[in-house]
Amino acid sequence: MKLLKTTLKKLEENYDRITLFNEDNFVLNFLKKFKGTYLNYFEVGSGLGRFPLSLLKLYPEFSFSGVEINEELARATNLKGLQTINENFLNFYGSEKEYELVHCSHFIEHFRYPEIHDCLNKLAALTKIEGYLIIRSPLFHPLFYRDIDHERPYPPECILDFFSNVQRQKVSPFSFSEVA
Repeated sequence: MKLLKTTLKKLEENYDRITLFNEDNFVLNFLKKFKGTYLNYFEVGSGLGRFPLSLLKLYPEFSFSGVEINEELARATNLKGLQTINENFLNFYGSEKEYELVHCSHFIEHFRYPEIHDCLNKLAALTKIEGYLIIRSPLFHPLFYRDIDHERPYPPECILDFFSNVQRQKVSPFSFSEVA
């Protein structure tokens, strides 16, 4: 039984490492065009600050702020020099259209209907016109519900539809298009 647990743990660690590496590289490659440009960057659900720290290392000209619901994680990111507010994002009152770049990773799957509408609209409201909203969310995989507060996976088409398809129960007043 111990060997099985050890093997499972190694598989999970390898999966996480590969997934995070591949996901981060896609976003980092997209942001290369902003090298040397000041961007007001907001991280939603900043966690331990792993991604913001790697991003700011490559783009020190970005101005960072973030929000994190977990008090210990917010404290840890602040100790690392990342200005992070300890707040539930749905209660966060940032200035509308304040950020050129709004990023969240493995965040929206923690919301269920209808709170997901409020979450997506708040993300959109913080993003400047001509700005970028980057949402990374896990798709369904065997370990998805192992995280006790995962509500459901949101495929990219689902998110884009919320911002564009008028034949939904609720449609966002904001408009976004996919950029690759």
